[in-house]
Amino acid sequence: MARIAPILSRAMTVLRLHISWIFSKHLSMRDRLAYPLSCLLLPVRDHCSIFGKKFTSDNRLGLLLLPDYLNLTQNVVNQMRRRGDQPKWVLDIGANVGQFGVFMSHASNASIVSFEPNPTCWKYLISNGATTGKWFAIQRAVANKAGEVTLFFVPGKSAQGSMSESNATMDLIGSHAPVGVVVQIGPVSIDLLAQYGARTPERIDLVKIDVEGFELDALRGLQDLKFNYLLIEVSEHRDRGFTVAELEDVARTDLHVELEEIWTDGDGSSSKTRNVLFATRTT
Repeated sequence: MARIAPILSRAMTVLRLHISWIFSKHLSMRDRLAYPLSCLLLPVRDHCSIFGKKFTSDNRLGLLLLPDYLNLTQNVVNQMRRRGDQPKWVLDIGANVGQFGVFMSHASNASIVSFEPNPTCWKYLISNGATTGKWFAIQRAVANKAGEVTLFFVPGKSAQGSMSESNATMDLIGSHAPVGVVVQIGPVSIDLLAQYGARTPERIDLVKIDVEGFELDALRGLQDLKFNYLLIEVSEHRDRGFTVAELEDVARTDLHVELEEIWTDGDGSSSKTRNVLFATRTT
């Protein structure tokens, strides 16, 4: 029974997300049907169909959960537009296999710069569209100092890679032994982005950070970058978890930026993982 409960919970989540996808007003009828139909073949292949293109991952469950990114990106774009802003340049820190980039591009037609150090995820990120057209990719993690760190992930579940070994296996069903790989880390600047062909403006419209417990480290790596909005995954219950108050303190102390919370997809009074969108103001 201990294993059945989480399996049933995930099955209900998949069902809910696919129903919301089919009835989404943000999709054409073709897209509404093509994706769920392609998911029927996931037991025998490693890809589905998103916006008329093949989208690949080593994690088939992750492919079943893709509609969650449609909801996330549409909410973020809508919140920015209500304030008179449009995401034209977006930094995707912790890009994984490109889920956020694909859906943000669809929601806003923004230019995307993705950061992803995991070599397994990198392979899929490139095949899913990064480094083509308006989508650039940089194979490194973000931190305030350049160097190397060990990244842990479970083969076949690389979407959950983290520099914390415990975070790399958190909530996975069954027993898993993560592998460790050495990856590059370093800060972000406009000059660095230009080296990879992304000739961005002086201020980035939106920075998204989702790095499985090392979000504050990544935020400190943006000291030489100006940006208008921050979308960040906040989780208090995992290794190196943090509160919104701690996040705001890092932004104020290290980046000299004040954060104004304008949207979240979770309960602000809960310690559960949630995405939070902030508007920024330089102090």
